Amino acid sequence: MSLCKPAMKGSYQQQLVEKLEPIRTAISNEPGDLPFGGIAPEIECAGRKGIFPEANHDPVIQIANMVTRYGEDKPFVRNVFCLDTCSPIINTQLLEFIEERMMLIERKNFVQKVDPDVIIGYNTANFDTPYLLDRAKHLKANEFPFGPDFRT
Repeated sequence: MSLCKPAMKGSYQQQLVEKLEPIRTAISNEPGDLPFGGIAPEIECAGRKGIFPEANHDPVIQIANMVTRYGEDKPFVRNVFCLDTCSPIINTQLLEFIEERMMLIERKNFVQKVDPDVIIGYNTANFDTPYLLDRAKHLKANEFPFGPDFRT
C-alpha cells in the first residue's frame, strides 16, 4: 500500500545515468511536506478467547506507530493510540481515548498529517489496514476513510 506522492526531478533513465542525487533531494519538500519517509503501524485487538478477531465484534485497543525519515537510524515519532489507558512506555507518546471511534478518526488525522511515502509493517496490507477500515465501518466512523489519495 502506498500514499506516495513522488515529485522526481528528470527522467528515470537520466537519474540512472547520473547516479542519482540522494533520494531526499529528489523528493519535493513543498511547505507542509515532510522529507521522504514512512510509517510502521501495528494494531492490537481485544479478541475473544480462542477466536480470531473479527471487525464486527472485537475492538481495536491499540495502534502503535513509528515514523521515520529517509537516512535516519531512529524514528522521530513513536506513539500509541490507546483505547482507555495504557502503562507508560519509554520514549513513546501515549494518546488515550475513551471511545474507539474517536481513536480511529484521530489516528487517521495523524496519518494524513504525517503524509508517509511508505507504510510498512508485518501483515499491514492483509490484516491491519483492512481490519481498521472494517472496524471504522462497523462503528460508523464515516470520517475514517483516507479519501481519494488512499489506494490499496
